[in-house]
Amino acid sequence: MDAAEKLSTVLVNRVPDRTLFLEGFCTLIESAMKAARSEYLRVAIFDDGCGLLYAEGNLDAAISVERMGNDLCKAHKLNILCGYPLLQRQGYDPGFGNICAEHSALYSD
Repeated sequence: MDAAEKLSTVLVNRVPDRTLFLEGFCTLIESAMKAARSEYLRVAIFDDGCGLLYAEGNLDAAISVERMGNDLCKAHKLNILCGYPLLQRQGYDPGFGNICAEHSALYSD
């Protein structure tokens, strides 16, 4: 699924709408769980939408989406893997540090 396209369905005036976000992703998660053929279900989502928001300079929206993603993880058997553009991470950026604080684990290559 295209991250920019999915983001466009949950942003209102460049701000994530919590209701649209949760409804849209809950539907996606439930669909993935129904399609799975395993006794032990866990859904994994690769999210580069927050990276797109960050690259656009929309830090508040990126952090908001990260927090809503954390809420989804609490409500569902879900892992979210976030991708951020490497070029955006060169040098010290306190905004990126705020985003990293929302993650349960970090890995950088």
